[in-house]
Formats: sequence, structure tokens, C-alpha cells
Amino acid sequence: MKYLLFTAILTLTGYSFCQGTSQELYNKGQQAWENGDYKLWYQNNLDAAQKGHPEALLNVAFALDPYFSKRFPFPVEKDAVKAFEFYKKSADAGSREGAYMTGDLYRLGEGTTKNVPEAINYFKKAYELGHPKAANTLYQLMGNADDYIGFLQECIGRKNYAAAEELAIIYISGEIVQADISKAMKCLEAGEKANHGGCLYVMGYLYRNGFKKSPDGIVTLNNEDADIEKAVYYYNLAGKNGSTNALNNLGEMYLQGMEVKQDFELSFSNFEKSCNLENGYACYMCGMMIAVPYVTRDASLGEEFSQKAIKLGYQPE
Repeated sequence: MKYLLFTAILTLTGYSFCQGTSQELYNKGQQAWENGDYKLWYQNNLDAAQKGHPEALLNVAFALDPYFSKRFPFPVEKDAVKAFEFYKKSADAGSREGAYMTGDLYRLGEGTTKNVPEAINYFKKAYELGHPKAANTLYQLMGNADDYIGFLQECIGRKNYAAAEELAIIYISGEIVQADISKAMKCLEAGEKANHGGCLYVMGYLYRNGFKKSPDGIVTLNNEDADIEKAVYYYNLAGKNGSTNALNNLGEMYLQGMEVKQDFELSFSNFEKSCNLENGYACYMCGMMIAVPYVTRDASLGEEFSQKAIKLGYQPE
């Protein structure tokens, strides 16, 4: 009798027994969403959030955020302050999107007091967690190339080689600092030792476009010193380590016979590997190569590639 009374009190106060692990509850929420039961989706995510699930915390934040009211119909009453609290909890639990949203709300002063230093801290966290938009936002908010480069160097020191790739590109392009290929090479060499796909891809790019080392160690771009054999080597190595850019470059080179002997099967193979890594452009190219046809495959497979490209958001011009 006491147990039934206790249960009734908890139910009336809105408490829910969280049966199952946080991942099980989160999965139940995802299934409820697919079934169109948004109330159950919210409750399952709330239960998973109570157990610290980062993506469930993020979903609860989205559901409470007035900005996303049309996308997340439950709960009906929105609360920007509570949404911010859940965004922050999701960020602290390791959600890169939660970190980005927390930084953005600190930047805008929505759901919390405007706080630029805290915004920068959370954008840094989002960057280190791999958020694709964090780098540009962080640089704009810092407003200082030296500070941003210093942050990237700190990331490299913590073995974040995506930062090594980005810093190398900054030094190659010379857009926000003076171009310095020697410094770019040092960044890339750090990533190369760790088999970082992005760094290996940029290394291949440099060999493809050519560079020259002077006796005193200064490196400059020089088209006459292009080394296509090494470029292909690094592109292949980058592809094996997950770089879709490298695989797509190889696919295009072999398709067009650009700097290498034309080979449609090798071209298709590289695009297919990239497609398997969820690259929409590569999926489209696989479908196109079957349709033309550059390679002999079942037409239904070509349609599958084309549909996957669309699902991944790629729309050919």
C-alpha cells in the first residue's frame, strides 16, 4: 500500500521511473519519434537525460527551445532558460552540437546572460569535439588571427590532428596570416605520423601542385616540382584513413586521365569507397558512371547510388 501511494505521488509530481540504460531509453525515444509519438519521444529522452545521455540531453534542449518549436511539437510550452540548461549539460556530457549551441546562446544572450568569454570556451569545446562549423565561428568571435592560431597549436599539442590539417591550410592559403609552406609542412608532418587522413590528403595536395625546399629548409610552392607519384601515394594513404577528399580526387584523376593513366575501374573504386564513407558527391559519381556507362554494373545498383546521394543531401547542378 505504501509503495502504491509513493508511486502515485511521484507520478503526480511528474517523476518517471527510468527503466533501462540511458542508451535503451534513448533508443526507445528514437523509435517513438519514427512512430510520430512526440510525447513519448520527449519522455524517453527526458528519462535518458536524467541518466546523463548526451544526445538525449540535447534532444530535450531542442524540444524546449522556442526557436525549434515547429520542428519539435512536444512539449507545447517552451522555455528558453531550461533549454539553455539542457544544452549546457549535453555539452558537458560530450555532445559537440550541445557545445556549439551553448556557445551560440552565450554569444547571443538567449536563455542566459550574454557572455563572450564563455561563448568562446564552448565554441572551443565544440571544435575539439569535431563540430564542422565551430572553427569559422570561433575565429570570427576571437577576431584575432594570432589568438586563433595559438588555440590551434594548443589543440595540436593535445594530439588533435584535425587542427594540424586546418593550420596547415591556413599557412598554405595565406588568407589570415602570411603564407608559410614550411610551417604548413611541420603541421602536416605531425599529422602524418599519426596517420591522420586530412593531413595526409593535404600532403598529397602539396605534392600534386609542387613545392621546393631550399638548402636552408625554406619551402615554397613550385608547379615545376610536382610529384604525381607521391601525390597518388599520399591520396591513397589518406583514403585508407578516411579522407573522402583524397578518394574523390583519385576518382576524378582516373576518370579524366588527369596526370595519371585513365582507368574507369580505379576511378569507380575510389568513388565507391568514398560513398561508403557517406560522401554524397561520390555516391552521385558512382551512379553517373554506371548510367553513362563508364563501368559495367547492374542498372539497379546505379539507382541505389543515386538515391543515396540524394539522402546524403547532394544535389547535382
